[in-house]
Amino acid sequence: MIPTEDAEQLAVVAWCEGYALADARARLLLHVPNGGQRHIATAARLRRLGVRPGVPDLLLPVAVAPYHGLWIEMKRRKGGQVSADQHGWMDALRAEGYAVAVARGADEAIEIIIAYLGGTYAQ
Repeated sequence: MIPTEDAEQLAVVAWCEGYALADARARLLLHVPNGGQRHIATAARLRRLGVRPGVPDLLLPVAVAPYHGLWIEMKRRKGGQVSADQHGWMDALRAEGYAVAVARGADEAIEIIIAYLGGTYAQ
């Protein structure tokens, strides 16, 4: 059975918390809760508060030259498509100097984070 996107993301966050013993910057990883189903009134309120469709799932706000930080869009290991809104955000973030990646599963996301923190990540 293929884990859900949520399960993969939970594994990444848990790994970062443990990896923070080796590199404290990993603890800065955060989730941007823009997705999910919500009541229409809640969705409208969140939109007014700044929730935007397509924003990548995870942000590592650590500058590692030449990037200002790392954004990761999580997808299941198999399946899961990048939406037009997501492509738009990823292009805009890259144009602003951020590293941006689509990770298919926790293992891929972890590899990206290790490379990024080690200064070897290239888009």
